[in-house]
Amino acid sequence: MKLKKSHIISLILFSGLLLVEPVLAEDNVTSDNHPMGYFIKQEQEQSQQASDGTSNPTTDETPNIRARSFAAVPAASAPSNLSSTDNSLPRQDAVDISDYQNWMVQSDFNALKSEGVKTAIIKLTEGTSYLNPSAAKQILMAKNAGLTVATYHFVYDPTKIQNEAAFYAQSAKALGLSTNTVMIEDAEAPSQYYNWTAVSQVFKSTMNKAGFNNIRYYTSQGWVSSGVMNASTLGAKNLWVAQYLYGKPSNQNLKNTDYGSWQYTSQMYYQSTPNLRSHNLDTSIDYNNIFNASQGLQDVYRLYNANT
Repeated sequence: MKLKKSHIISLILFSGLLLVEPVLAEDNVTSDNHPMGYFIKQEQEQSQQASDGTSNPTTDETPNIRARSFAAVPAASAPSNLSSTDNSLPRQDAVDISDYQNWMVQSDFNALKSEGVKTAIIKLTEGTSYLNPSAAKQILMAKNAGLTVATYHFVYDPTKIQNEAAFYAQSAKALGLSTNTVMIEDAEAPSQYYNWTAVSQVFKSTMNKAGFNNIRYYTSQGWVSSGVMNASTLGAKNLWVAQYLYGKPSNQNLKNTDYGSWQYTSQMYYQSTPNLRSHNLDTSIDYNNIFNASQGLQDVYRLYNANT
């Protein structure tokens, strides 16, 4: 199912920008399964367009589900494709993956570990019904590689956050994840005009009632700086902030250090396997070890093996 026209129109209206051709992800992103950062990259591209006052799009040629049109962003100033072997970059502490990375095999997870990645953050759920069909396999491979596993839930409708959080918690338990697992709210879907701080507090309280106490929040730098996600209320060190710089980020000029973690690229190419060299991954520096908690697999091996 393609992204619904009504959903696209809502995005344009909520952004306050009238675009002749809205910036969209690849056509095979479905309306109930968004990759992390889907709306954040659009937000940044539209903001760049507004500040530049230009309208001629250039195209990012990255061969991946995350590739998008860079509306009104000159090619020279677009976020760079990055290589994991570039020692000038920020640390590569964590990657986040979803079913769009169902191409990953055990050797890819092993390679990430060998290149210095510490944590795999795996999408479990979205809304009140979508469960990542690759989650059990991805959790198993990440743990087999010696990576810490954290998970995230993509909030589809903030007005139903209590039901969404309950579904997320139920799904995590069904997969055998320990209640010590770091559980992350992905707060980016339209619209910023909801009280996202209050939504996030309901998310946390619902997760806490289900026994999960290591709660973090993923959102854009723009939403944090504008107060849509209130750092004082939610805890600055609990925030995982996405900001993709136009140009190459540097370990000599780190950003968002007041927060727990910074997702600085969606275009990292790891070099240790053919799969990783040909597919880009979101990558973050974890300033405060916010993704690490005592993990337990419980029945995930049994559940995965029963389905293979």
